[in-house]
Amino acid sequence: MKKLLLLVFLFPITLISQSYVPSQYWLDDSNYEKVINKKDTLERSKEEIIVVEYWAEFNEKNCFSTWPQLKNTLYYRIDIAKSPIIYKKYGITTVPTLLIIKNGEIKYKYSAGINLQLPITLEEIQKDINGLIN
Repeated sequence: MKKLLLLVFLFPITLISQSYVPSQYWLDDSNYEKVINKKDTLERSKEEIIVVEYWAEFNEKNCFSTWPQLKNTLYYRIDIAKSPIIYKKYGITTVPTLLIIKNGEIKYKYSAGINLQLPITLEEIQKDINGLIN
């Protein structure tokens, strides 16, 4: 019985943790360019690396939930249902898709496969980010 209660308690927490991203990390068509392509300001260094996750509610179980573990980068998420201009502009065809951007230029793009899961590990993503640091 204790195991069942623990499972019932932890299951909703797991679902929340997979999809929860604080509001300051969400972008849409109205603020994407301003946030991602900001250069040479006091707020952001030219050399800053940004990870952008294109996300959809229908596939939230496969979201990039380990994003808080990334180092030396900023992270943002975009709901494709609320950002049709941006996801079309960048040729996003599956979710999740991750872009690693430096100086406003896409350096890496990882797209979900036919199983709607990213084909790359957190460690591989971090290695690519580390390789962009001058």
